[in-house]
Amino acid sequence: MIKDEPVAKQSSNAGAGAVRPSPSRRGSLIEESRPLQTYLTSLDAMRPALVPSGAPAFAFSPLNVMPKIALGKLDVEQASGGLVLSDGGGVRVAPTASPSEYYQTLLELLEDGRPLHLVPEPIAAHFKLGGYTVSKQHDEYVMRTEDVQTFPGKRNRQMRGNVNKARRLCEVEVFDGGDPAEYKALVKTWYRQNADLKFRTYDKTSIDWLLENWSELVSHVPDLLCLGLRHDAQLISLNMGCRLTDQHWTAYTQRFDRHAPVKHANMLGYQTLAHSFADCALENDGTADTKTIREWKDRLVSHKISFYTVRK
Repeated sequence: MIKDEPVAKQSSNAGAGAVRPSPSRRGSLIEESRPLQTYLTSLDAMRPALVPSGAPAFAFSPLNVMPKIALGKLDVEQASGGLVLSDGGGVRVAPTASPSEYYQTLLELLEDGRPLHLVPEPIAAHFKLGGYTVSKQHDEYVMRTEDVQTFPGKRNRQMRGNVNKARRLCEVEVFDGGDPAEYKALVKTWYRQNADLKFRTYDKTSIDWLLENWSELVSHVPDLLCLGLRHDAQLISLNMGCRLTDQHWTAYTQRFDRHAPVKHANMLGYQTLAHSFADCALENDGTADTKTIREWKDRLVSHKISFYTVRK
């Protein structure tokens, strides 16, 4: 059984498993961006509205949306039922009001001829009955956080052993906005090694933006956490976590080298983050996974949520 320990935000220990803080750095891009400010001012209303509407919390998380807004990949519009995010080929709506107001906003956008992405399954089914064209987009995985903390059961015995081994071999540090060069180099290598995967949620430029603006991000968005894992002083994994709603959190992970001595550092990162979000379920994207992470999700998934594209 894996010991249940919370993440220590700062530690001066240099031994295995110690969490080491990085020096902070502050930027100004978020303060100066009106679209980013529009998103941030909607966040408090969005978080309680996501669950009753059934909308994909993962897709609207600050980790996913803010870099895309900042890099000009998403345009932002206010609507009565939510925040409308457009990538030029369609729109997705982050609810900020009641489910009925959210539905009405989706309907108005459809009637204006704008294709909808990431529509929850019950709403998509209703639109299909109304004659709209509906196609499945992807699934999101929901896992019990306590399962991510412990990897329970005989079936996960080997996984528990692998994660325990990774913990003995690795040091964990908190990245709080210091020099991101080493983390960005890790990201560059990871995307080069996984060039065959189709990334639908994150891309390299988005992760670079998060790292470059991390210290300012954490001053605006509560419950953000970025961890680095080291083996023999080399950074081998980065892991970002974020609270989505009162019931959900999400995580994102990259490992530096597929053939590194610690092959399960990314799962150790997930587990370490899970101790900081113990009161929530982990909701995660089901796309663009490496084989190791796909197996991890398939074994621990509690249930899946399906989302759809809808066109007039």
